[in-house]
Amino acid sequence: MQTNQITFSSLNDSSYIWISINQKKIRALIDTGAGITCISRKLSDKLNLTFESLKPGIIKNFYIASGSSLNAVGIAKIDYNLNGLIIPFDTVVLDNLTEACIIGSNFLNATSARILVLCLLKTI
Repeated sequence: MQTNQITFSSLNDSSYIWISINQKKIRALIDTGAGITCISRKLSDKLNLTFESLKPGIIKNFYIASGSSLNAVGIAKIDYNLNGLIIPFDTVVLDNLTEACIIGSNFLNATSARILVLCLLKTI
């Protein structure tokens, strides 16, 4: 098994990283409290992403930290580019999401990401 390591370091906005989707630079929030990785419908439309409709029985409403409920409109198959490392990942598209992209714990677990909070380093 090949291991790739990319380290991100930032003193400002340490909860964010810069990624690329379809050659567009996107500021993504790393949120260990989010169970899913998601993007806003607005960003999905801007990037001309296609997404599959949610199948019956799949949760369509997601609750965010503020307690608000957001409607899921589909699942997009996205190739995330993190400093040249391409990671394909199924991503939930949410209406009215204020962040453009949230990297949730499902992505972090799938990539065996390590976050060193005291050093403000993120390694995927």
